[in-house]
Amino acid sequence: MSILRFIPNALTLSNALLGSIAIVRLLVFDEVYTACILVLFAALVDFLDGFAARLFKVSGPLGAQLDSLADMISFGLFPALLAYKLYSINALEASWLFLIPLIIAPASVYRLAKFNLDTRQHFGFIGLPTPANTLLWIGIIMTVQSPVNQSFSFLSEIYEHPVFALVLSLISAWLLNAEIPLLSLKIKGGKLSRAQWILIIGSTVMIISLGISASNLWLPLPFVLLLYLIISIIFNRKLSQS
Repeated sequence: MSILRFIPNALTLSNALLGSIAIVRLLVFDEVYTACILVLFAALVDFLDGFAARLFKVSGPLGAQLDSLADMISFGLFPALLAYKLYSINALEASWLFLIPLIIAPASVYRLAKFNLDTRQHFGFIGLPTPANTLLWIGIIMTVQSPVNQSFSFLSEIYEHPVFALVLSLISAWLLNAEIPLLSLKIKGGKLSRAQWILIIGSTVMIISLGISASNLWLPLPFVLLLYLIISIIFNRKLSQS
C-alpha cells in the first residue's frame, strides 16, 4: 500500500495535535497570540487534508470521522476557551456565568455530528462552519490583545465588556446549528462562483482597508465573517429547501 494514502489522515491528526498544543499554550502559559497562530495553522492543515484526500483519491468514512474529531479540538473546544478567557479577563467577579462561553464546545460537537449525517451539506453549509466560528473569536480576542488605532478603540472597549462575550457566545452556539444556508468555499468545475468572487474581493478590500486604517490586521476578521453571512443569505436561499 502506498504511503501516500496515509498523508490525508496524517494531516488530519496534525490538526488535532496543533489544536491540543494551542489549548496548552492558552491555558497553562497564557500565550493567546501563540495559541491563535497555532490554530490558524490547524485551519490550513484542515484545508490541506481534504485537498490531499481528493488528490490521492483516498477519501472514506475513517477520514471523515477523524476530520470531525480533530475539528472538535481545534475549532470546537479552542474557541469555547477563547470565549471563556475573553469573559474571565474582564469579569468583575466569579459567577456561574462563566459556563455560558463554554456552550460553544457542545454546540460544536452537535454541529460536527450533524454535518456528517446531513446530505444537504455535501454542496454547501447549513449553519456556521466551526473553523469560521473560530476565526471570529480569534479576530475578537486578538483585537483586544493588540494595539488598535485610536479611531477604532471603541471596538476594543465593546469587545472587552463581559456582557459582549456572553451574548456573542450564545449567538455563536445558535449560528453553528441554525438552519441557515451558507456559501460553500469548494471550487466546482475549476471555477469560482459569482458569490465566491464577491466574497474574495470584498474580504480582500476589507482586510486591506480596515486592517491598515485600524493598524491591526486582526480587527477585520469578524467583519469578514459578517460579509460571508450576508453573501450566503443572498445567494443560498434555496439550499435549505433542497
